[in-house]
Formats: sequence, structure tokens, C-alpha cells
Amino acid sequence: MKSKSLKFTLVCAFIISISWNPSAQARVVFDVQQDTILNMSSKEFELSKITVTATRAERSIFLVPRALDIINFENFKRTAKALSLDESLRRIPGVIVNNRYNISQGDRIMIRGIGSRAQFGVRGIKVILDGIPLTMADGQTQLNNVDLSSVGTIEIIRGPSSSLYGNAAGGVINIRSQQTWDNELQVQPSLIIGSDGYHKFQVKLGGKKDYFDYLINMNRVKLKGFREHSASLFRVFNSIGHYQYSERTRITGLFNLFDAPYLLNPSSLDKSTSLSQPESARSFIKSQGAGKKVRQGQGGLTINHVMRSGHSIDVTLYGLWREMFNPIPGRIIDLGRNGIGSRFTFNYISSSDSPISRWTVGFDYEIQNDKRKEFENDGITGSQIGLIRDEDILDSVQKGTQLIDQEEKVSGIGPFIELEYELNPRLSFTIGARFDRYDFEVKDKFVNGNEDNSGSRKMQQVSPMASLLYKIDDLSSAYANVATAFQSPTTTELGNRQTSEGGFNPGLQPEEIRSFEIGLKGYIPKYFLLYDIAGYISRINEMLIPFQIEDPSSEEVFFRNAGEARNSGIEFRLQWDQLEWIQASIAYTHMNFKFEDFRLECPDGTCQLKGNKIPGVPPSNLFLDATFSHPSGFYGSAELKWTDEFFANDFNGDPADSEADKSQYLNGSYFTLDVRLGTSLEYPSFTANIFLGVDNLFGERYNSSVVPNAFGGRFFEPAPGRTWYAGIMVPISVK
Repeated sequence: MKSKSLKFTLVCAFIISISWNPSAQARVVFDVQQDTILNMSSKEFELSKITVTATRAERSIFLVPRALDIINFENFKRTAKALSLDESLRRIPGVIVNNRYNISQGDRIMIRGIGSRAQFGVRGIKVILDGIPLTMADGQTQLNNVDLSSVGTIEIIRGPSSSLYGNAAGGVINIRSQQTWDNELQVQPSLIIGSDGYHKFQVKLGGKKDYFDYLINMNRVKLKGFREHSASLFRVFNSIGHYQYSERTRITGLFNLFDAPYLLNPSSLDKSTSLSQPESARSFIKSQGAGKKVRQGQGGLTINHVMRSGHSIDVTLYGLWREMFNPIPGRIIDLGRNGIGSRFTFNYISSSDSPISRWTVGFDYEIQNDKRKEFENDGITGSQIGLIRDEDILDSVQKGTQLIDQEEKVSGIGPFIELEYELNPRLSFTIGARFDRYDFEVKDKFVNGNEDNSGSRKMQQVSPMASLLYKIDDLSSAYANVATAFQSPTTTELGNRQTSEGGFNPGLQPEEIRSFEIGLKGYIPKYFLLYDIAGYISRINEMLIPFQIEDPSSEEVFFRNAGEARNSGIEFRLQWDQLEWIQASIAYTHMNFKFEDFRLECPDGTCQLKGNKIPGVPPSNLFLDATFSHPSGFYGSAELKWTDEFFANDFNGDPADSEADKSQYLNGSYFTLDVRLGTSLEYPSFTANIFLGVDNLFGERYNSSVVPNAFGGRFFEPAPGRTWYAGIMVPISVK
């Protein structure tokens, strides 16, 4: 313990010492894309407006009465491994990304604790990519189509946002692809290799000509993984193009394709095994061939028109298809999915003599159609286990008796409106609301003498919000808001029933969130300081909680509702730029996430879990970083992350014995230090960027995430020790 404290203190001192220089003359570099300029003329500072679009209207970030951040991903791509959103989002308070080191399951993303229930993909958070939702009608989000190497900016709304986005909007992540190059044609190949068999080869090409610009990105990633049975292979194709049809009309089209022949899943471990043999996977997991193969495509078209009056209209049409073969312990899921949708937004800018300075109105319409078949998992022939090549494992899994054959449909429509009143030049009031209606329908095609489990569920919700914003000056503001969000159970969560029958769980209800938030944000030129402070209290009714049943031959996850939970927290972020080529930042998150009312059946009767910590949510999280970019072309960074201990189950210990040792149910605190170094080498016709990264420099032994309420104490998902990677990127202008 003393060793950990000493290392933590030394690293903090190192990061602060290389970044803090109060007497330095400097300029500020914000995490935005060419949006912030500081003009040092006679010590008068002029900061241009930083605009965001996650609010469904282009607005200055200092005039948005919400906790909202924007990250310029270009700052990280030069040295990024580009496998997890944790690389960029870790610096945002209130946002925690559990890199599960399991590509089959993907990152678990939490915003103010919302999203901790996700067993795979993202839950409870709306994710948008270039104006097209990655979140389906039922609230499921897959990040397969997001290639971090082609991301330009990421905007994050930290808090309930269903008044604008409807279902699964406990927070919002708005991702936009990078801008293309100014050349008529530029090609950028890159190669990254690293620990655990990591290989990534990528080619980007793009350019501008007349009224058209485009960017195409192709990559292939192969990873052996630091754990047994965790190998992956996937290929990604991303394309986006913009056509300036007229001075006021712009058309954007995109198409993304993800193809993964195999993504193996090593699953979780108990506490002692996760610490003594973190690289292992249970023999049962390997015998069941746990993992998935996926192919998914998504495309869309957006038309943006700005009127002479300044009003604007955005119309988007999009579609998606997905095929997945997913063996899990006990079952095999064979899923085909199609989805279509449309989005419409109209932004009205009022005249100067109107008390309503702005209003936004629109609607979303979306349809999801799943064809689901499930079989018993008869696993891999015993003589083949451990001898099959990674790429052949999923093809070797044998289907058993068919259990389910059903078609699941979800349709949703959500009109919304938001009005902003300017009470005086400094004070504004915003009010908004959205009505959502979702129709869930399941058609059971596997009757054959069995009970017909066809049926339907209807869920509807009104989501209001109201806020006040006080403009302190052009670069700072204070605000308060009351906001709401709701999350419907997904088709997967509704369909997973302990009775193993088809149809939807009639007892599972939507989760509802009500939140009050206050905050202060801005920039102080005198001290070269960007700051963001927020505090909130949220109440969650009918919180959706995952659990597993006592069956060693299955790891299927089921869901139930908790009566009520309460979350309160404080978020704090500072960013300095003390020298022209050195920056530093600090972000701190505190969350007090507890059950207020949750009754469960225990061995001795009904238990009331009021006061227990909600599993999977660390109470505190700290991030510090320092980056530098020397005029000579040498650049690098040091990043320290500390995460507090947290419980892995609802009981915060042994369900049968409250006095038993709680350590087996507790994920210990940990900190990691990551270091990146690189250099730019100038040549007559191109510039080569060469970089090296070392993650977890001190080789800390820790578990990066947990599977809440897993059976048999198998909660823990280990992270690797010290790992390295190196890469080269070479942009070449053809014309």
C-alpha cells in the first residue's frame, strides 16, 4: 500500500511540475477544431466562439445551460492506439469508460453512473455519428461502426437529455468525422503494432475539388489478446462526403461497414483467479466457443439548409443492417437486424425585439426489425478444444435443440420543442419537452405445439426540461437545470426470460430519471485557465439491474427493476496552457450512487437493499495529464488515471451472510500511468509521424471492469500489465 501511495505522489508531482509555470507568457489551446484563437495584442485577449451541435442547434458552448464538453480527437490520434474510447473520454469528468479488453463485448461507457448495466455495447446513452444515431429504437448501441482513427471531434452532454433525444438519453455522445484535407487528393497509410499480437494497418484517402469533399478510411485490426480465448479480427470501411449544392444548402452522405470474422470472449473470473491468473479463461468458456461474428452496415443522407433569415433546417434519412452469430455459455444466438429512421430539426432565430431568442422543433421516427433464433449450445467437440485455430472456433460450435424463433419489431416516434427566452442581456431561460411513443411487438414463429408467446408492449413518456443561464461575461456562465430521461428495456433484455420461453417479459418496466444540476464554466485569460464545475442530484425509478441465475452451465444475463435509486455527484475540470508547447489538465469525478428502495428474495426471506452502493460505479475517479509539442517536431504526453474501489453486486457482499468477507465482492482501487512519445520527420514531399506508447507503465495488477451480479462470484474482468505499441503514419499529397 505504501508503494502505491509513493508512486501516486511521485507521478502527480511530475505531471504538475512540468506543466505549472505561472509566470510564463502563453496562449490557450482548447480541445476544439480550429474554433479557439487567442490574440495576444497589448495583453488583450480575444477568444472566438466555441460552437457545439449536440444540442440539435449550433450554439456557443458557454451559452449552453448543461454540462457539455467537446474534444478535438486530432490531439490524440497522433499517438493513439485507437482501440478504446477510454483514450480520449477519460479526461472528461462524470464520464467513465471501462475498457474491458474484450472486443467481443466492447467498452462499457458510463455518464454519471448511467450505462453501468451494459453487458455488451452501450446502454442508457444516446450515441450519434455524423448526424445518424448509432442507438437503435429500443435503446441498444453498438460502436462497431466508429473507427477512432477517423474521428474529428466528440461532444458529450453529461446528464439526462430525453427532452431532445428520447429513449436511452441519460447522456449524449455526438461523434463527428475529421475534416478532409485541402488537397485534391491525399493518401495516408499507417501501421501500428504492439503487445498481445496487436496489428493495425490503415489507409485513408480524401480531398477537395470544387464543391465536393470526401474522406475514405479502411483498416484491418488483428489482436491475439492478453487473455486466453480473446483473439479478434475485424475490418472497417468508413466513407463520408459533403456536397455544397448552393451557398446555403449542404448535402452529406456516409456509409460505414464493419466485418468481424471472429471476436472471441474470455468472459469474467472470480477475485482470486483474476489476481493470480489474469490471462486465463475458464475451460467451460473455451468449450462453448464464446464469442461472436458480426457484419454490419449503416448509411445515411443529411440535407442542411440555412435560410437568409438565419433559420435552419436539417433532414436526415438513414438505414442499418446487422448479422450476428453469438455463442454464449448455454445458448447460441443467431440474429438478423434491419433498421431505418428519419430525423427533422428546424431552428428558428427570433428577431431582436422578440423575448424568444431561439426555438427548436423537430421529430425523430425510427423502426427496428430483429429476426432472432436461439439454440442450445452443444459446444466444441472435446478433442478439438485448444487445438482449433482462432478463426475456426466459431464455425466449430455445434447447435443443439432450437429454443426460440421469433421476429421482434420496435417503432418509435418522438416530436420535441425547445424555447429560449432572453429575460435580459445576461439572463436567459430555456424550456423544452418531448413526447415519445414506442411500440414493441414480438411474433413467435416457434409454436409447434408449444405456447404461442406472441405479444406486444407499448411504452410512452413525456420528457420535460427547464434551465436558467446567467452570462457572467463573454467567456463564462453559470447555470441550473432540471432535466429528465427514460430508458426502455431493449429487445434483448425483454426477450431474456428465466423460463427460457419466447416473447417479451411482461414485468420489466422502463427506467425513469429526474435530475437537478447546477454548474459554472468558462475561461480566465489572466491565469490561462479553462474551468468546468458541476454538481447534480438524480433520482432513478425502476432502475434496470442485470443479474445471473445459479446455473453453472449458463452465463445468460437477465434483468429486473429496482424500486428507486439516488445519485448525487460533483464534477470538476481544469485545463492550463502555461507554455506555448506544454498543456496540462485535471479532472475529478465523485459519485454517490445508492439504492433508495430495492427489495429482493434472499435465502432467509425478503431483503431491503436500501443504502447499498449500486454495483459497477466507482465513487471517485481522478485524471491528470500533461502534453507537449515542441517546435522541433518532438511531442508526447503523460496520463495518470486513478479509480476508486467499488462493489460488484447489489448486496455489497455475500447475499447469504452479511458478515462474510466483502473483499471477494469488491473491485479494488487502482491507478495507471500511460506515456506516449513521438516525432514528426519532415521530407520534401511528405511528413512521417513515428510514435511509441507504453500503457500501465508501472505494471499495476487490476481489474478494469466487472460484470454486475454475475453467478459464482465471477465478476471481474482483468486488465493487462505493462503493454507497448508503436506506429508510423505517412500523409502523402498526390496533387
